Amino acid sequence: MHSSTKGTFKHRRGIGKKNSTKKGGIGDLLKSPGLRKGLTISLGLVILQQFSGINAVLAFMGPIFEATGSGISTYVSTIIIGTIQVFSTVLTSAIVEKLGRKFLLLGSTIGSCGSILLLGLYFYLKNSKIYNVDSIFWLPVVCLMVYIVSFNMGLGPLPWAIMGEIFPAHVKSVAAALTSFSCFLAGFGVTMGFPIIVESLGMAQCFWIFGSCCILSISFIYTVVPETKGKTLAEIQKILSKN
Repeated sequence: MHSSTKGTFKHRRGIGKKNSTKKGGIGDLLKSPGLRKGLTISLGLVILQQFSGINAVLAFMGPIFEATGSGISTYVSTIIIGTIQVFSTVLTSAIVEKLGRKFLLLGSTIGSCGSILLLGLYFYLKNSKIYNVDSIFWLPVVCLMVYIVSFNMGLGPLPWAIMGEIFPAHVKSVAAALTSFSCFLAGFGVTMGFPIIVESLGMAQCFWIFGSCCILSISFIYTVVPETKGKTLAEIQKILSKN
């Protein structure tokens, strides 16, 4: 009798351990309203992140600077941008817990939006010859600096941080896989499409498209993304399920 009871206990404990380590699939992500909302947030953030144009800007930094006609060498400009990029990434890690994810995301996206739209305006003025841009030769470098700093302070890292906070452990891996794949596809499409759009529409119009996507991001973040700072997974899921 004793050995039978002991065996049953071991069997049940084994089942419990197996269930606790069981990984969920895509179907599990779609069962719960909270998880569906979380997936929408994760996919929306990374896709809009890529449509802000960051990979295209970084990949074509040299040709962009050459097209400005500013006289500032591509080499010097790239070093400046790279230094600013490292600095802004370090700064983000120091302030994200103080300001909160949503606030930093909004501020970051607004900064990226304004700077990329202004960069588009510079190219429009230069190409249309409405205004002599020689007096504002410095503007493209400043716009790109603000754009990259803004991106690195929120829109770049925080979608991944938020993704890690809104999913329970058993579906986190599949959510991460879907999010990463969507991010890759969006980034690849934007990077490959950039020279085509520039050729057919112009540099200014291409940057305005990126700026318009940033405006969509601002709306999405403000209306859909919850603040996750200081909240437990249960509290976050409760908020997502209500919405």
